[in-house]
Amino acid sequence: MAHNSRRFRTCLLLGVLLVAATSSGCVLAMAGAAAAGAGGVAYARGDMDASYPYPIDVVWAASANALAEAGMAISHQSRDGISGRIEAYTAAGDRVKIVLVDQGSVTALNLRVNTFGNKPLSAGILQHINGHLAGIETSGPPIGSQPAALSSRPPSLPGAW
Repeated sequence: MAHNSRRFRTCLLLGVLLVAATSSGCVLAMAGAAAAGAGGVAYARGDMDASYPYPIDVVWAASANALAEAGMAISHQSRDGISGRIEAYTAAGDRVKIVLVDQGSVTALNLRVNTFGNKPLSAGILQHINGHLAGIETSGPPIGSQPAALSSRPPSLPGAW
């Protein structure tokens, strides 16, 4: 009988250790998944999008000129017939990425500052781009643009230069 009692305690201890080891691993896995999900949401919310009723070449030139006039160092440019990408850095070292896609009658623009975004700086950059596009004849105003309406001159960006 003593032998059965010892075997029972050993099995019980092994069972408890197995459950503890398994559940703590699940807790760690769930914590890692939650952290990854939180980062994904912040990254997605950091994008600023706008659509313009201009050809991609016009929006490309306005974007590049706006970044250069803002004193940003353009580090990368790539472009084909239907899309383009410009990367630049502010004087403070913030990375700015602009992606353009020709969608037929409009050009879609996606803007991101750093990994998680910077809404005030992004809005200011879009206002600079809008300022460059303000004098160009189109069939209508920018479609779905999030920043303020087009202005006749680009505003200054807070903290960018």
